[in-house]
Amino acid sequence: MKTNFKKMLLLLMATSFAFSCSDDDSDPTPMPVAVPTFANKITIDTQDDSYDEVYNIIYDSEKRIGKIVSTGKLNRVYTMTYNVKNQVSAIAITGDDAKTVTATYNSDGKLTAFTNNGSATIVTYNSATQMYEGAANPFSLNAAGDIDVLGPSFIGYDNSKNGAFTSTNINYYVLSIIADATLIYIMPSKPINTISVTGQNVTIENTFTEDAHIKLFDVSDNNNPLKSFTISYEYQIL
Repeated sequence: MKTNFKKMLLLLMATSFAFSCSDDDSDPTPMPVAVPTFANKITIDTQDDSYDEVYNIIYDSEKRIGKIVSTGKLNRVYTMTYNVKNQVSAIAITGDDAKTVTATYNSDGKLTAFTNNGSATIVTYNSATQMYEGAANPFSLNAAGDIDVLGPSFIGYDNSKNGAFTSTNINYYVLSIIADATLIYIMPSKPINTISVTGQNVTIENTFTEDAHIKLFDVSDNNNPLKSFTISYEYQIL
């Protein structure tokens, strides 16, 4: 009798273990780890087709922007050089309006000046006003290194989303300010969601990829439709 009882007990234990394993197998599949994506093609579509531009992005072995090849309104190649802190230290521009722009930083890593072709200082930082002066429009940078004031314009950002180059962990405002003014709208670390200018009525609509990177940036100038444009982004996995 005891033997039969032990057999029944072992059978119950085995059955319980089997159900336990079955329950474990039914657990939800773990969420996949997000894979960093890198913008490799950016297209600007304007109301005036003569201002359209396509940027093809080429990355170096450290997954930083090595070159940008632009075709359209400007036909250029931008070649980047970096310092030991992974800041953009120089941009060699070949093609239309060829030049080399170098950037100077202080010991804290703060941008202090831009120099054109190794001689003429074209932008300097005024610590009293906290503005960069010498460019066509004086500008200031927010804590993330993105432009928040540009001449009469105030630029706001969507901090809940990602810019096109967040996977590089590098801020490319040096390129956007000096190399090509259009890149101001392409290179921020966060997507632009407001542009406020006295006397202008600008509407911005953004769409995003599944991993919250900017996919389409649509700007409508309601006072002057010819200044309206869209920027679309394509990505790759490196």
